[in-house]
Amino acid sequence: MNRFVECMALYLKRYISEEDFVNFSYENDDVFENLLDADTYQAILDYSSLDKESKNTMYSEIKKYLAEADIDVFNSIHDAYVERIIDSDRTDFWAEYLRKKNAKEKEIVIDCALASDGGQLRKLVKNKLGLDDTCCGDSWDAIDDLIFEAKYPEKLVLKNWSNVCKNMSEDAKRLSEILTKHGFHDMEFEE
Repeated sequence: MNRFVECMALYLKRYISEEDFVNFSYENDDVFENLLDADTYQAILDYSSLDKESKNTMYSEIKKYLAEADIDVFNSIHDAYVERIIDSDRTDFWAEYLRKKNAKEKEIVIDCALASDGGQLRKLVKNKLGLDDTCCGDSWDAIDDLIFEAKYPEKLVLKNWSNVCKNMSEDAKRLSEILTKHGFHDMEFEE
């Protein structure tokens, strides 16, 4: 499989972040210019992390290109495929990127006492889980949408959790739902 086509499919399936995909595209612009049709290539060039329309256009154009050019590539990208890349002896940029991105930290501790309201709690969670604060809005829905980019530790410790439950019960409920939904099953609640 062409590694550049694979990279586009990995981006569409959210295994590669938007920013990393765009940076890689710029570094290999000669390859992408020769590989892609004019509209798709232009959509990558016009990308702006601050412009939602340019993000959507790039995503749509790449998806359309893959659908027209090689839909089997897009359909072949899934968790098991990525795990095979990670476990392989491949040394290309994306294999190394996926290995690093999927390496688990032993433990991430979120001290909830540092938050006095829902906004501060969301900011704290985004920071500790490595979510990009510039493109992740200030809502639980935004965190829910982007948490696939989060660092997944072996263990997540939520210190002073009872204070959050007592003083910010709706935020505590929403955070707990999101973490459970996205596979943070080994959580510890400390006082």
